[in-house]
Amino acid sequence: MSYSHRFPNKDPQAILDYEVNLVGKGWLAEGETVTDQDVTCPDPQLQISQVSEADGVIRFWAAGGVAGTNYLVTVEFTTSAARSDQRTVLIPVRER
Repeated sequence: MSYSHRFPNKDPQAILDYEVNLVGKGWLAEGETVTDQDVTCPDPQLQISQVSEADGVIRFWAAGGVAGTNYLVTVEFTTSAARSDQRTVLIPVRER
C-alpha cells in the first residue's frame, strides 16, 4: 500500500504526537474546514489516541509498536464542502 507521508522513526517505548496538515498540503480549499476526523491503525500493537483537529491540522498520539515494523495509519476526514477523503501515513518503529 502506498502512503502520502513518512514520519521519522519512533522508538517502541515512546509516546509521540503527530500532525497531518491538510491546509499545508493543499488538501483543503480556501475557506473549507474539517468537520469530522478519525485516525486508525489496523495493527493493535500501535495504539492511536487523542485525535483532534484545529485549523485544518489533524493531530493524534501514537504509543507502542514493535521495533522493526512499519505501521500504516489511516487519517480520514470530512469537510464543510461535504467532501470526505483519507490519507495513509507511515510510522516506522525502530529501537533508538
